[in-house]
Amino acid sequence: MNQNEEKEVLQSLESLVFVIGANNTFAEYYGGKKTPLYANPQEFIGKPIRNVIPKHLWTKFQDTATQVRETKRRHGFDYSLMIEGEDRWFHADIELHNDEESLIAIIKEITAKKRIENAIAKRELMYRVLFESANDAIFIMNHSRFVKCNDRTLEMFGCERDQIIGRHPFELSPKHQPNGGDSKRLALERIHRAMDGKPQVFRWVHKRCDSKLFHAQVSLNRIQLDGEVLLQAIVRDITEQVEMERELRESKKKYQTLFESAPVAIMIIGSRGEVLAANEATSSLLGYSISELKNTNFKSLYATQNNSTDVVQTLISNGELCRHETELKHKNGQTLTIVLDSEAVELADDWVNFVTIRDITRQKRTSENLKTAAETANLYLDIMSHDIRNNLQAIMTAAEIIRTRTNDSTVRGAIGAIIEAVGNSNGLIHSLHDTEGLLSVDLHRMNLVKVINECRRDLKNEYPSAVIEKKYDINEATIQADTYCYDLFHNLIENGIIHNDESPPHVWIKLKELDSGYLVEIADNGPGFSSTRKQAIFDPKRRFGGVGLHQVKYLVERYGGKIDIRNRVENKIEGGTSFVVWLPKANA
Repeated sequence: MNQNEEKEVLQSLESLVFVIGANNTFAEYYGGKKTPLYANPQEFIGKPIRNVIPKHLWTKFQDTATQVRETKRRHGFDYSLMIEGEDRWFHADIELHNDEESLIAIIKEITAKKRIENAIAKRELMYRVLFESANDAIFIMNHSRFVKCNDRTLEMFGCERDQIIGRHPFELSPKHQPNGGDSKRLALERIHRAMDGKPQVFRWVHKRCDSKLFHAQVSLNRIQLDGEVLLQAIVRDITEQVEMERELRESKKKYQTLFESAPVAIMIIGSRGEVLAANEATSSLLGYSISELKNTNFKSLYATQNNSTDVVQTLISNGELCRHETELKHKNGQTLTIVLDSEAVELADDWVNFVTIRDITRQKRTSENLKTAAETANLYLDIMSHDIRNNLQAIMTAAEIIRTRTNDSTVRGAIGAIIEAVGNSNGLIHSLHDTEGLLSVDLHRMNLVKVINECRRDLKNEYPSAVIEKKYDINEATIQADTYCYDLFHNLIENGIIHNDESPPHVWIKLKELDSGYLVEIADNGPGFSSTRKQAIFDPKRRFGGVGLHQVKYLVERYGGKIDIRNRVENKIEGGTSFVVWLPKANA
């Protein structure tokens, strides 16, 4: 091949070829079909290299040229240049020319290769950072043995690195898993599936180096590193999650048991009024099976559909109902009067209502019957009181006439007894009228100390000669009662004054806290009661106690309390009587 042919071949090269003289000047260049020039030929041919190329590249060239001349062998280096506004990477191979003085530099662009290498390096760095900083334990496995692990692995398993590397997963596990399966067999099955290209995600119980067990979620994936097929295992400690799940299951089981066995009817109603759940008590109350209730809307259970829309709308908008009285329809068509209580609870990103249902049909009917009976009784009382008062007035008038026309002491004494009896009868009628509201008045919170003090004050004014002493162990006592509470204690205290032959009559009032209520003792120095009289005094059939004491017993029981009668002095009837009343505390 002649010199011209050689030049043609050189010009056709993809790489750039420079001939550099002994004095480090650019002598010639060839080729470069795919390798760009840093400068136009006229800017560097015949000029010193150091005046053409950047300083950092001149330093690299000098060092490499020195090595080539000393070793008489080819040497190379990579460098970058800013060409057309972007970094371009090149590789330079430098060797001696045949004249052993000049140098030949072959330049090849490697930008694409360099970008790939940089991307790989960044990815490897990112992987390394993720590998070491991950909050999960990460293993690299060669078949079934650990060959690499991150620092979190050592922390999670409480081991040194040499206690992990080279071991099998089943060696860091108990002999059996919670399902009874053999850990070694199960681990190898999972590993083989992952090696076959089937990613595995499963729960596992691992064992720390101190033999303590912990729950984990394991994922196995086949990966390829440096041409080698390996397994990547990611282990997450889920002990707290498993414990929470266990507690949740137990809580759900307890709730389910309480819900299903509760004696009160309970329903869970969705945001559109649909019945989501109902217990057996609801089924018994309404006559529908639980499955029938679940397939219905709460509106359809109402006896009157006009009322249902308002109630369901209230549940949806407010989520709460308190002691709402309404009527539901039994499956057999019967109308039930019930009381609804509801509370809204957020469940699974939606609001539901826990609704309790109390059947007050019988209570309502009884209340209405009592009201009717009370109205009837009051009507008869008014009629009879009017007629009896007229008759008593006639008797009183006749007695007064007779008394003014006779001087017979016996007759006048009898007339006095008649007039006194008429006065007592009028007083009895007045007392009966005072009890008209007993069946209808509502109970409310009252201060028992205040009530007794008012009774004592009024009776001291009415009976100035009587001695009424008090001894309270407490300053405040709140009970659930009504306005007739005053009559209750007024009757008991007055009873100890007017049925008392002693002069002066003496009454002792004691008040103290006892158990979940208050004990009031009202004692007197009167004649006392025999055992037979004590047993019969509150018996309405025998009527030994009179209207006042029977009212007292009724009121005590209405307030949820108890009353007893005793001797003031033990085993001594003539020592006086003691009425003992216990009333429960009002709810907080």
